[in-house]
Amino acid sequence: MYRTSPTDVGEIGLTEVIAATRARFWLVIAASAVVLTIGVVFLDRYVYQYKTEAFLDLRRDLLVYNTQRYAFYDKKQLALYLESQPGPDSEKERLLNEISENLIRRNVKPLLNSSQKGGDGSVVVGLELHSQSRDSAESAVGRLRLLAGYIIDTQLMQSMRNTLRDGYLASMARSRQLDTQIIDKSTRLRDMELSLKEMSGIAARTPPSRELSEQRLISNVGEAGRYLPPRVQVIGIESSMSSLRGELRELTVERERNGIRLGFYRKLYEVLPEFRSGAQMFEFFSTFVHDYFAKSGESENVQAVRNELMAAVVDHLRAQRLDRLYFTAGPSVPISRSGPIPLFGAIVLLASLSVAFGIVLALLVNAVSVRWKGARAINSSTRPSMPDRLSVASGPVE
Repeated sequence: MYRTSPTDVGEIGLTEVIAATRARFWLVIAASAVVLTIGVVFLDRYVYQYKTEAFLDLRRDLLVYNTQRYAFYDKKQLALYLESQPGPDSEKERLLNEISENLIRRNVKPLLNSSQKGGDGSVVVGLELHSQSRDSAESAVGRLRLLAGYIIDTQLMQSMRNTLRDGYLASMARSRQLDTQIIDKSTRLRDMELSLKEMSGIAARTPPSRELSEQRLISNVGEAGRYLPPRVQVIGIESSMSSLRGELRELTVERERNGIRLGFYRKLYEVLPEFRSGAQMFEFFSTFVHDYFAKSGESENVQAVRNELMAAVVDHLRAQRLDRLYFTAGPSVPISRSGPIPLFGAIVLLASLSVAFGIVLALLVNAVSVRWKGARAINSSTRPSMPDRLSVASGPVE
């Protein structure tokens, strides 16, 4: 009778392992080599890489940052930005292919003001940046700089568009408001001039009174003003008219400045081109402000509007650290590749696992081979021989 081996019943000892390894030695070597090669390639491409990090100074409201963060994933905008930047095309193409929400969340982490962290009105005070490359340390650093530049440039572009659009719309709305206020105050001034003329006639017909020397000028409006002496009411009306003329002068000056501002925005949007980067838009605006107001004279109103625009746009964006990259730490230059454990230990562990896989594969092949041979032996023992078949076929038929 055929006897099954210990492998058939699931009992594998050291002797069987050694025997299977010796019998399938080249299979163990081949399987271990294949697994080791695949593992080394995987470690080289995805696990052990040159890693760099940096901290970028930034001053932004958290709500604004989160609103503009969705523009970071725009591959079209990234492609336009990369066209305006120096550097190897291979790194640009790699960043363009890898850009995604997961990449931004993994490699760009905003740092919040600790005193306001988690509360309303939180401020982003910086960005922790990470990058990696399997090629070289310089490649990792270059990729981090490209990513940091794109993050800052995208925010600069978004902020400038919003600031200029809001300023233009606010100037148009303010122009209407100033016109309405000037009309209202001019109407009030004309009414007060009529009142002054009438009250002066009444005062001229009123004999002098010692009451004028008394401090009874309480009010010249409403029911209280009706009972004051006419000459006192004349003084009150003239005082109110003087204040109203002062307000009109202020509104007129503000309307003139707003007209200058509105004319600037209209001219700007007439010539404003499409930009590949926020830095180009920032430079264009700064130059346009200088050239536009250089042709507008040096009046006080012109200077005031120019200074106001520079403060509201250029200086404000610079205060948020959006005009260029402000690295306060890094980018660090890695000396060698890094991973979860030392590379030598990872290779030793991978080699051990590869050999173990080869041995297990040899055991499986050996077990299958033994079972197959056993099945053939059983079939051979139960199959009738040729003379028996002939005797059965030629026997008497009842």
